[in-house]
Amino acid sequence: FNTSQVVLRVGTAGDVVTSIRTDRGKHLECEVLGKKFSFSMSSFFQNNFSILERFIGAVRTFLAPAGEGTLFDLYSGVGLIGILLADSYQSVIGIEEGYEAVKFAVENAANNQVGNILFIEGKVENLLSELMKESPKPMHVVVDPPRTGLKPEVAKCLKKLSVEKLVYVSCHLEAL
Repeated sequence: FNTSQVVLRVGTAGDVVTSIRTDRGKHLECEVLGKKFSFSMSSFFQNNFSILERFIGAVRTFLAPAGEGTLFDLYSGVGLIGILLADSYQSVIGIEEGYEAVKFAVENAANNQVGNILFIEGKVENLLSELMKESPKPMHVVVDPPRTGLKPEVAKCLKKLSVEKLVYVSCHLEAL
């Protein structure tokens, strides 16, 4: 008995992309708070569109940014959080391991005319410490890791550095 699995993703305009080979290279779009985001089947993007605006509002309220300092958007995916909060920081640094997600993040920042954001491809655990040492304070961090949760070395690094505020986003409470 052999079963095949097909994954479907939907954009806000109702567009559907599947994991079927014929859909390779296609992308979806979503608009959140007046900004448009493109993403692919394989790049991470929050799936629950109905809460995105309230979610970003809650993150903004908690961080209470004052237009200065640095926001670190860890596991940044296609840049949703960093791009939507960039107007409230001197600079934003997104770190993401997935090449395709970083490509979309860079394009999303450019398409939304957000110029104070930098997306870096690489592992958070390899890049974070050095980047944080060189960044303007205050430092705020949004962490939206994979379902497996934050790696211990990232948690240790965050604990050692002078992070003023941290928001941890988790869709897997056991990992949180």
